[in-house]
Amino acid sequence: MTKLKKKYFFSVIEEAILNPDKKYAGLRGGRIEIWDNYSPYSIEEIRITLPADMWEALREALDFKEVDYFQIGSYSSEQLDKREAALKRMKI
Repeated sequence: MTKLKKKYFFSVIEEAILNPDKKYAGLRGGRIEIWDNYSPYSIEEIRITLPADMWEALREALDFKEVDYFQIGSYSSEQLDKREAALKRMKI
């Protein structure tokens, strides 16, 4: 049986900012969940706060997009694959 090539996809989830402080006015917060085609759960998540217009642009660009490789800041598919392999060696 041939193993499928690993694919990743993103889910962009908005969360409420509950701090009434005016410094958060016009901002939206949430997370980007990173999924792969082997796990029933997200394998990583990135927390972010952005201006409202940038949030919508990010959601349109990433939400449910499928890729073979990604790099978002310090997160990359290569880094997650190495961590997964290390955990398997440790039998975690």
